[in-house]
Amino acid sequence: MLSRSTEAYQTQAVDVHPAADRLWFELWRSQSIERRWQRISGLQRQGRGLALWAARQRLPATASELAIAQEFARAMLGDRGGEGRPERLSYGGDPMSWQQDQSAILAQLHELFEQQSIPYLVTGGQAAIIWGEPRFTTDLDILLAIEGAQLSALTETLESAGFYVAEPLHHTINIIHRDRIDNADLIVSQQTPFERSALERRYRVEAPGIPVHYIATAEDVVLAKLLWRRGSRSEKQWRDCLGIVKIQGDRLDLAYLATWAERLSLQDDLRDLLSAGGL
Repeated sequence: MLSRSTEAYQTQAVDVHPAADRLWFELWRSQSIERRWQRISGLQRQGRGLALWAARQRLPATASELAIAQEFARAMLGDRGGEGRPERLSYGGDPMSWQQDQSAILAQLHELFEQQSIPYLVTGGQAAIIWGEPRFTTDLDILLAIEGAQLSALTETLESAGFYVAEPLHHTINIIHRDRIDNADLIVSQQTPFERSALERRYRVEAPGIPVHYIATAEDVVLAKLLWRRGSRSEKQWRDCLGIVKIQGDRLDLAYLATWAERLSLQDDLRDLLSAGGL
């Protein structure tokens, strides 16, 4: 069994006092999911608005709207899209639509997946900030339980709905909406025992002002991020996990975490995480 300790409590940043860190998380934990979503959405809109402003500053005053869109896409999406690099694609929409949060893409993809009976869940950074510490992210990682025949049909549907669909790379398909200039990484499930468990336990988000969608549970987000971190030792993954532990606290299913940590050889990582998070 995993032991609990508060001796190794770790703040989210080196310049934050432990008492201030604990107080901030206590206050954030008290907020409703609607209030937390409003904060997260505000961060996304603010970040995208600043990125659009910066894109305009890098271009001549006479730059066309398409040139601005392509520069904004380059900044927001990086090298996503494979051969169809974001800055080379054509875009529609307008500057107002480019600055929106991820509500629209979540709602649109949820409807498409439901229509085609494709089980899915949102994981990665977007799921982490729902369960844990809010931060700006452009990542939208979605795990799909999909067969080969369904994949072809889904690609056609996505393209008809305004998405650019890149060629699959390592079981991941990047899609970019041409009007909103937002994107998602569709991860084709390899049907590992852990992925099957996560899909079976997925959580349906349904609250006023929030688009209906499915996300990985807090426990499965933590386990997935610890797995991703194992090779990279990424501080971002660790901080996301810390945020989830501090917000969810005793609501976490520690027995489930311990079981899967053993199966995934993450026992030491999980023990360190729970200790650092105050459990």
